[in-house]
Amino acid sequence: MAQLGSREVWLGNNKTQTKLSSSRSFWQLPLRISNPGGEQISLEVQLECDSAQPSSGLISLINLRRQDPLLGLDRRDSSLERSWSGVEGPLPPVWLRQLSKSHCGVAKMPPRWRSI
Repeated sequence: MAQLGSREVWLGNNKTQTKLSSSRSFWQLPLRISNPGGEQISLEVQLECDSAQPSSGLISLINLRRQDPLLGLDRRDSSLERSWSGVEGPLPPVWLRQLSKSHCGVAKMPPRWRSI
């Protein structure tokens, strides 16, 4: 899917879309981020999209699991979970805005996220 330096980001096949209303949808996307040394993080990206109120968009990273065979780690790490609001706060990373664009469409994205 994407490469950031030596890290690779892979989108899983089990994507789920739920229609919350005629204008709102909710996506659940499984992802894996891998480093060449074998360390990886698996997580779920949640996207909330709304064509009637695009600024109410939300991106959340949840259910993060860190795996590192060298250190013998395989544990959930809730300290890495975070969310980005379409209304205020910092912008989500570009690759997450691209993910939102490809699943929600530009019209449903918060206006401040549209410049990629």
